[in-house]
Amino acid sequence: MYGSMVLLHPRQMYYCHECAAGKHKQELFIINGTSGVRNHLEQKHQIDPQSGIKKRSRTRKSVLEQQRSAAATNTFFWKDSIEKFKELLVRWIVYCHIAFFQFENQYFRELLFFLNPALLSHLPKATKTIRSWVMDAFRSKKQRLREDLRQARSRISISFDLWTSPNPYAVLGVIAMWIDTAGKRQTTVLGIRRVYGEHTGENIGSAILELLREYDVGGDQIGYFMLDNASSNDTAVEFILKELCPWMTPKQRRHRRLRCLGHIINLCCQAFLMGRDCERYLAKLEKHYQRGDYAKVEELWKRFGCLGRLHNLVRYIRLTPQRREEFTAIIVGGDLAEFDRLELIQNNSTRWNSWFHSITRALNVRERLEIFPARHVPGKGSHGIANFKLDGQHWFELEKIELALKDFYAATLLSEGKKTSLADWFSTLDCLLREINETKDHYDTIDTEDDNNFTWKYLQGCADAAWSTCEEYYSNQQLNWQNRFPEDTDLPPASGWRSIQSIPFNARID
Repeated sequence: MYGSMVLLHPRQMYYCHECAAGKHKQELFIINGTSGVRNHLEQKHQIDPQSGIKKRSRTRKSVLEQQRSAAATNTFFWKDSIEKFKELLVRWIVYCHIAFFQFENQYFRELLFFLNPALLSHLPKATKTIRSWVMDAFRSKKQRLREDLRQARSRISISFDLWTSPNPYAVLGVIAMWIDTAGKRQTTVLGIRRVYGEHTGENIGSAILELLREYDVGGDQIGYFMLDNASSNDTAVEFILKELCPWMTPKQRRHRRLRCLGHIINLCCQAFLMGRDCERYLAKLEKHYQRGDYAKVEELWKRFGCLGRLHNLVRYIRLTPQRREEFTAIIVGGDLAEFDRLELIQNNSTRWNSWFHSITRALNVRERLEIFPARHVPGKGSHGIANFKLDGQHWFELEKIELALKDFYAATLLSEGKKTSLADWFSTLDCLLREINETKDHYDTIDTEDDNNFTWKYLQGCADAAWSTCEEYYSNQQLNWQNRFPEDTDLPPASGWRSIQSIPFNARID
């Protein structure tokens, strides 16, 4: 019934059908009697030797089965605890970007049931239920936020920006800033919307208007718009305010459009690095990158002297895992041992201060960058790095440029965080104007001592372009902000406008 005899000459052996069915290893008992077989069936398969009936299984239950048994005897769960569990679970899903299908994972469920077996009857098995929990929580939070905005003690200022997601979709993020009933400053995300079609100001403005109306934010509640300097943002603000505040004059609408200080500093930095035609060069680079024409990208970067050489050299080394490994393998040791394992940093036009970090890192690993071209053997089809080598003059220029970029980096840090205010806007730009002017004078001094080097004349022009860009935004905003605070009384007097207004244009700020 449970086995059969097989003849393995010269002995008879017992072949167990239960072991075969369970895919267990056959023990093949020698049949000298029945005790060995009987013991095997009883101990291994829980079969009673007298009746031949299989006993109830004593094998170890799975973790999930054990937890189900425990849950059956412990189903008591406070209702408040269930709601709190749902709230915490949804928060974890949203903040940690957890995929819904993870809740169907056996091991995750075993973990939760181990912590509390009573969760068995409350944790849904279907991802649709989890999704509905998330959407219910979203609608509840949205209604609460709508009420908070309605009760705001100040006007509601808006900030938004457009970027391309990895998908790639055009995505618009919208932030609201206001003072709540307790007098505390609040900042929250109103929404993240996909933008279809051209990124015109009207198209962006329509998406913002739709979102503001969802939160019942009217024209009498709208404060200021803090945005970067894209011209489409000017049009978007004009479009929004015409719809929400038809009583406003063009001048009043223009007053509500504030410009991001960090973005202005970044534009000044780009002008310093690439000259007056920086926007044209950046547009060309972007076009070549999108087409995948890296030969033209490389050729265009060559026009920027030591900066172009550094960019191309860093890109060449970082382009393949083999070159990265080759660069990492270069060990200088000694006093420079702390820099031996550092990787190169590639500049990026969309990352503020990336040039400063790239040059600083290159200066830290200068010895390794000088060794790499001497050791490196280009592969087949590669042009190598003969045109990217940095000589002593190039390194000297990079040191001077890095010194100047520290001012832009410091100004960017001053514009970040929650401790800054509009009062810091003009003072920061005024300091930056002074530092740029001193840099230009410094380059002029070097040029006088080394009048055969065209680089210093070029850098003087770049410094002059940065100064012009900074001065342009300074003057435009100074003109735009005149008499604003007496007219718009919703901003606190602590913003320091009068003290800023009293500062001469080129005054030194200590």
